[in-house]
Amino acid sequence: MQITDFLKLYRFKISLFWLSIITASLIAIHLTLIMREGRTSYLTISMIFWAATISVTWDRYKRLIFESDVISGCLGALLIGGIFLISGFHSGTRFLASFPFLSGLGVALLASGIKRLKDYGQQLTSLFFLFFLGLPDFIRSYLPDISKITAKFSAFLLWYLGFPVSLNNSYISIPNGGVEVVPACSGLILIFYMLGMSLIFLMLFPTTPTKRVLVPILGVILGFVMNGIRIAHLAFLSANSNPQLFDYWHNDGGVIFVGISVVLFGLFCLLFLRCPISHLSKVHNSGETRV
Repeated sequence: MQITDFLKLYRFKISLFWLSIITASLIAIHLTLIMREGRTSYLTISMIFWAATISVTWDRYKRLIFESDVISGCLGALLIGGIFLISGFHSGTRFLASFPFLSGLGVALLASGIKRLKDYGQQLTSLFFLFFLGLPDFIRSYLPDISKITAKFSAFLLWYLGFPVSLNNSYISIPNGGVEVVPACSGLILIFYMLGMSLIFLMLFPTTPTKRVLVPILGVILGFVMNGIRIAHLAFLSANSNPQLFDYWHNDGGVIFVGISVVLFGLFCLLFLRCPISHLSKVHNSGETRV
């Protein structure tokens, strides 16, 4: 008996109810482990990614074929069982980062098998991107250091607001205070978060090729600008005699800037949907001039 005949013979189906229970359990475990680690910003972006993945799957579930084979089912069960087992006594950074993609892969194998993994391409791609967001040190080690660029931008903001500011490499000085922009605070992580939001937007809202290019660029610019504002704010607070206030905005308060970035990005994307660029290109091609 050939392998293809074997796979056709031993097929099985798992009800949507049990697939939903398994998926919800995996999501709950992942978010709980992140909360135990105290990684607030990663918790927020993980919730957004999980919600977008579930939304896309729900929109397409009528076109999905929920029939797997014995080999795919065993692989999916091993992945999911291993995740449940490891999560009971281990919650390191690498495990949390790989958790979403491995979970999504396991559920897809159980639901539809290896041959139909392409039907879950967008969902698995988004969860794979979440893997990189869970490893900030890994991201920084492979990307250029933009600390000096961020420091120049933040210093420019302070100068524009009327503060006497001086810049020495990546150190911003103002009267009675100052901050040094290190690689961990250069804004690369927030930029990657916004790239992730761009991926989610393009996954949820199919759009024109032009907008598929503009949306990630918008995300990168917004992430850089918001982080520059955050650094300028910290430099201003450094001159304050309250170190606890500075520590709050340097650590937990940074999540507020992430939230503002996400909200602004959502508003810009809403404007993108309501302002079709294709109309502008038609006007340009027709030779008309608008003032």
